Amino acid sequence: MILHLDLDCFFVSAARIKDPSLIGKNVAVVGGGGSAIFGDEESLGGVVLSPSYEARKFGVKSAMPLKKAQNLCKDLILVKADHGFYKELSQKLYKFLYSFTPDIEAFSIDEFFMDLKGIEAKNDPLNFAKNLQSKILEKLNLPCSIGLSEAKFIAKLTTDLVKPFGVGMIKVNEIKDKLGDVDIAKFPFVGKSSQNYLKKHGIFTIKDAFEAKFVFEKMGKNGLKIYENIIGASRELELNKERKSISYGRTFEAIMDRNEIQRRIFVLCRYLSFSIYKFGKTPTKFEFRLRYIGRETHTKSFSLKESFSENLLDRVMSELFREADIRKTLSITHISVGVGGFLDTKVKTLFSDESALKLNNTLQSLRQKHGIEILKTAKELG
Repeated sequence: MILHLDLDCFFVSAARIKDPSLIGKNVAVVGGGGSAIFGDEESLGGVVLSPSYEARKFGVKSAMPLKKAQNLCKDLILVKADHGFYKELSQKLYKFLYSFTPDIEAFSIDEFFMDLKGIEAKNDPLNFAKNLQSKILEKLNLPCSIGLSEAKFIAKLTTDLVKPFGVGMIKVNEIKDKLGDVDIAKFPFVGKSSQNYLKKHGIFTIKDAFEAKFVFEKMGKNGLKIYENIIGASRELELNKERKSISYGRTFEAIMDRNEIQRRIFVLCRYLSFSIYKFGKTPTKFEFRLRYIGRETHTKSFSLKESFSENLLDRVMSELFREADIRKTLSITHISVGVGGFLDTKVKTLFSDESALKLNNTLQSLRQKHGIEILKTAKELG
């Protein structure tokens, strides 16, 4: 049996640990997403990162412009994000869960999977989950919701359906009966494009999906994976998994100036290239993402086997930005740069620039010794 645990309104819960007077009130955790790295002044920022359940009743949502949120909820209390504190709480929770079993997959900062097969909890998983929920609230002051199933992503969907502060269990042989009428859009990792494709082929609910494997097959490898998750075939956790990707992203107040966005991309590339240098592997997959005001998001990716350098990263991300930016009349509120497809060995081709590689190694070694802010390229300075 697999247990999935998701902290309820984690950022808000963390704020309430620091300031209990916020309990029961309309709260929004806000922040510029760490945009001080671009030279922005420290401020609350212009975007809601996480609203409390009380504020959500007024229509306040994550990623909503702050002004709109304040118009919807007049007495909204704003709290500045504290990512260091979130990480500290997440680590405390992981250690607490580890006291029950080492078979844990940290899915995100506020989500964890546990495999109960090797411990006594497997004999009465529902009761164990309820006790675990109570103990986490008592010891860490963190409310959470828990889903159980033999299948990983059925457990995750169950958690989503019982939120907030709920516990539920749906066995694989109950999927059709208990989840059959659930909108396919609610299933984990069924994105907008997949939703549109599936609905175009008559798949609106989980029950519809069961009899339509051929539709998912037409979507390729990713489609088949979604189908296997839906029918409950994915039952193994990724324990001690190796890092598959590294990314840096920031949210900021809306910017129209594309030259300023380009400068900010170079700043993120500096941070990303330094992390890649410390990781010691060569990336072969590159991804850029942007979000416009109004939350419309576009992503572009590119694969390349080439010797890695910060200069290469700058060039690739600049090109992906040009391809992703299809709404040039809209302001941008978020950008991220990421890499994956790591190779253990360095890649050399006929086109490898040895001087660029040497310069990159020199830059990164200086940053490792003196700090990442010690050296910036002229492109960052605008």
